[in-house]
Order: sequence, then C-alpha cells, then structure tokens
Amino acid sequence: MGSHGNSGRRRHWFRIMLTLAVLAVAVLLSPPGARLVGLGLPWASGDGSCTTTAVLVAVTPQAAPIVDEALHPAQGSRLSDGRCLGVEVQSQEPVDLVNGSTVLPVTRAPQVWIPDTSLWAPQVDSWELSSAGSLAFTPLVLATSPAAVSKLGWDDHPPSWGEGLSGTRPVAMPDPQTSTTALGTFLGLWQSLGKRAAADQAVAAALLATSRSSAPSIQAAVEAAADNDPDAPLLAATEATVFDTNRGADSPRLAAVYPQQGSPTLDFPIIRVAPQQQDSHRATAVDAVLNRLTSDTTAALVRENGLRDSSGNGPGGPGVYDGAVTVMAMPEPTEVAAFLGRLRELQIPSRILTVMDVSLSMRTEVPGTSLSRVQLAGQAAVAAGDLLTERSSAGLWVFALDLDGGLPHQELSQVAPLGSTADSRTHRNELNQELGSLSDYLSGGGTALYATAVAAMKAMQGSYDADAVNSVVLFTDGANENDPSVSLDQAVAQLTALHDPKHPVQLIAIGIGPTADLQGLQALTAPTGGKAYRATTADQLRQVLFESLARRSTPA
Repeated sequence: MGSHGNSGRRRHWFRIMLTLAVLAVAVLLSPPGARLVGLGLPWASGDGSCTTTAVLVAVTPQAAPIVDEALHPAQGSRLSDGRCLGVEVQSQEPVDLVNGSTVLPVTRAPQVWIPDTSLWAPQVDSWELSSAGSLAFTPLVLATSPAAVSKLGWDDHPPSWGEGLSGTRPVAMPDPQTSTTALGTFLGLWQSLGKRAAADQAVAAALLATSRSSAPSIQAAVEAAADNDPDAPLLAATEATVFDTNRGADSPRLAAVYPQQGSPTLDFPIIRVAPQQQDSHRATAVDAVLNRLTSDTTAALVRENGLRDSSGNGPGGPGVYDGAVTVMAMPEPTEVAAFLGRLRELQIPSRILTVMDVSLSMRTEVPGTSLSRVQLAGQAAVAAGDLLTERSSAGLWVFALDLDGGLPHQELSQVAPLGSTADSRTHRNELNQELGSLSDYLSGGGTALYATAVAAMKAMQGSYDADAVNSVVLFTDGANENDPSVSLDQAVAQLTALHDPKHPVQLIAIGIGPTADLQGLQALTAPTGGKAYRATTADQLRQVLFESLARRSTPA
C-alpha cells in the first residue's frame, strides 16, 4: 500500500472525493453512539514484574466492539520476548485517521488500522502501510420483504444490479455522500455494466431516481418489508444490516437478495502502519495482536455479530444466505477516483432553463402517438423534471418570432427552485402546468432560433449559480426561419465569447423530427461544451432528454 504514484494534486483531489462520498459514518451498520473503546485494563501485568509493550489499534466504529472483545483476553499476556502485551482499541472514523495522517508524525500513528473498506488505504500516503489480512467482510445486497422476493422471482433467479436498480421498483438508498453502502451499491452497478458510457447513464438514472422526493425512505422500506408487503420497495443495504434487522425474529423482516454478478463488499482490512519503523519489541507485540485478530476465535465473534469471516463463512440467521457469495473485485484506484468524481458531479443540483419552440410546425403529430411535437416535448420535459430534486431549479421560455412585444421569445416561468412555493403551489407545479399548455402559444411567422439561443445563454450566464450545474435545454423541430437579425456565424461567435470555463453554462439542443437542423444545432452547442441530439420518436426523445440531464459541466 502507501503511495500509488499519483501526483500531489491528484492525491489531494482523490482525498476530497472520498471524503465527500465515502464518509464512513456507517449509516446502517454502525451501532448508535460510536465511542472511544478503551479496554479499561492496565498495560502492565498484575505483579508489576513485566515490562509492557503497547499497541494502539484504530478501528472503524462498526467493528470496534468485535475487536475490543477479541483482544480483551490478550491484555497483559506474556510475549515471546518476555515482555507483556498492552492493547488500546480506539474507535475512529476512517476519514479522521486519513485527515490526521496528513499532519501527524508517524510516531503518533496507531500500529494497526482497521477501516471499513480498502478504499481508504490509498489516501494515506504519509505513512507506510502493509496489508495484514482481513478481519471480516459483508457483501452489499438488495433487501426487501420475502413476499416481494417471491413475487419478483428472485428467490430462484436473482437479478443483475442493472435489473434491480432499473427503476421498475422504488429503491430506498442512503445518502451517497455519507454512506459507504450507497457508494458501494452504485459502484457495483457501474462495474456490472462494464464501466463505460452505458454504465455511467445507468448510475445517473439510479442516482436521480433514488434522490427525488418520491423515493421511499429507509424507514418506509423496512416497515413495508416487516409487513411482508409483496410490493415493498427495495433497500440498498449490507448483509450485516439484514442480519441485525432480523436478529431475534422468528421469521425474517428483511430478505437479502444477492445480485448475479457478485457484490462489492465492506472488507474491513487489517493494516499494519509503519512496520519498518517498529523496533523488535513493538513488532513482536503487533504480531501477537494480528495473530489474535486472524484467529478462529475472532472469526467466530465476527459471525456472531452478523459479518462474514475472512474465509467467507456467513453469519447464518433468517433472511441471509449462509453459503459462499461471489465477491466483486475492487476497481483500480484511478478508476475509483474517476467514478467518485462523476458521482459527485451527478449530486450537484441542476439549474435549467428550458426553451421550447412554439412555431406552427410544432403542431405536427409525432408518428406512433396522438400527440403533436410540442405536446410530446412538454410531456417529456415534465417526466425529466420529475427526476430532479426539490433543490434543483428550472424555468421555461417559448420562442418563435415576434412573440412578446417584438421579442423572439417569452418567459413563461422564471428559473427558481422546484421546491419553492408561491400562491400555495410549488414552482414545480407551476412549471408543469405551463408545460402542459404549450399548444396555446403556437405562433406563425418564423423561428428565431439563433437569437433565442444567444439570449437564453446570456440570461443564464448573467444569473450563474456556482452551487449548481447550469444549462439551457432548447427544443426545436426546424431551423432558423425568417429571422435575419443574427446569422449562424454571428450566433456561434457570440456564444463563444459568452462561454466562461470558470462559470460554465451548457447549451443542450434537441431536434425533434426529421426537419430539425441538426448541423446548425451542433454548431450552436459546440462553443458551450454542450451537445445536440435528434429525436424522431417518443422513446428517443425521452432517452436524449435524460442523457441531457445526466450531462454535467462544472467549473474548470
């Protein structure tokens, strides 16, 4: 372990990413009131005739009671060098140790460190680390009621991660910024789908679905499972959580489902800190501690507390599988860093100005539907907006030619947080009502596409929000028509001048139907780092609109 050869800047950024997304507060797994666990026994032998060698063990809170109990009998025991062992077990969040390692000398470091996941180790580059095995592990699972498992057919044919998190059944998810369980679940989904563009989109879809206001809470998921509701939502959890929820029950309140491709795990690595700087007496004492932590006695304690031992033997009990489980290998540190950066970007609230073409051609019916282009675009925008959290902001313009006092565009709803209220209704409701009545604004005379694109980008650039992802999403079914005020070259030049990498606003353009000027839209979006899409069917429109939501542009 130790340094992985990254530059100082990358290591710092990697630390920030993990600190934000993997804060090991054990939302579901840790006991309440995590504390400093001292063994409370003297470090010297009872008769004072034995010199004590002290060993400090820093351990993640959820495993601290196990380590405390495992090492208690070894306190004061005689070592092979004639000295006696003194052990202090300290419950410590991994992030605290990582942060401490950047400022504390190695003489202040623990001799043994047990975080909840190996993801933490690459962040410690000031101290030398050496792997000494694993205390335990617990796989990540999807949990729900036994009746739901049976109804879904998962008792005989478990799903893939993609099937489980596809959105066909609601999922209760801890906050990815504060839960290794949530992070590992998204990481499992991403790995199982090949870690490419399709995997990124699936993670974005799952994250948006589980973060919106309609997503079930963890408490609601557990209560529905306890009632054995066949339509109970899914819960992203660890096997240990299922074990603990069912502890003492005659029948399971939660049933663990183990996806086909295997599970990411919390692997509780045992790490020796700065072994090269330990003298022979300290090394002997640490060896004794490690032998105790990897013993059959400790393995039994691990299983009794709902974790799997290092050999993979399960804890048993209702709702969990006692046999071997497939473990999903950990990605490379650079892959994890890139994934966490992407996940962090996806969690930033969106701030979107939707700009809708209401020229008369938008009344053309979309093949395979009974809806006009403008109606379909409005419905798709409502569906996409439902994926956004209440913290996200959105507004709506329409454009054609000479709409509002000679202007080519008209504001129907200002950009505001979706959860904000006015006149006893939310901004989301106001916006959805306007999107449902777009046909009322259809207008002839032409389409001021270029002028409107520039005006919308100026408006969003002028009101830029550094705490959000800012973008303009423009829908049109044609080209710039009957508006000589701004040429394509002039519009591109203005958009290029407007673009500020430190305050980025993306222009996303969606061409509806075969007559949309995709080449012109591509030229408009390129200077902003955005993208142009063509959608000729309802399914294509929904797909490109979701992809546009998932696109993220953050300050350089």
